[in-house]
Amino acid sequence: MAAAAAEMMEQRGLPSLHSLTPADENLRVITVSNLFEPSEAPNPNRDGGEAYTAWEESMVDDIWAECCRHGEVERIRIFVGDSACMCRAAVRFDNLAAATAAVDALDGRYFAERSLVAEFDDGALSSQLPRGSDTAR
Repeated sequence: MAAAAAEMMEQRGLPSLHSLTPADENLRVITVSNLFEPSEAPNPNRDGGEAYTAWEESMVDDIWAECCRHGEVERIRIFVGDSACMCRAAVRFDNLAAATAAVDALDGRYFAERSLVAEFDDGALSSQLPRGSDTAR
């Protein structure tokens, strides 16, 4: 798997695993868009937010199950936007090879009858992910 990931990284023009700098650490974060429609997310201001919290945990669990097939996942956060393309998840992996493998596996894949868009984060969402790993999963 490491050789395949190294080849994918080379094809994408990404730095090798041995030459990562602190700035490249953001490459460990991917975004997965088109996960759901904004109307599918419960209102976080209703019912004390319990319905939203349960829905969000379910979404994170589903995404975690898919992403951990490609490597160690540290953190996932759901972002609800104004359109399906803005309804996305940010996923931080523990290494670049895992993030690369996940982008290749998830981009164009169908989830809930929607074609997903998986790509490396441009830095906009990685800064909003809490530091450290999610120890609940």
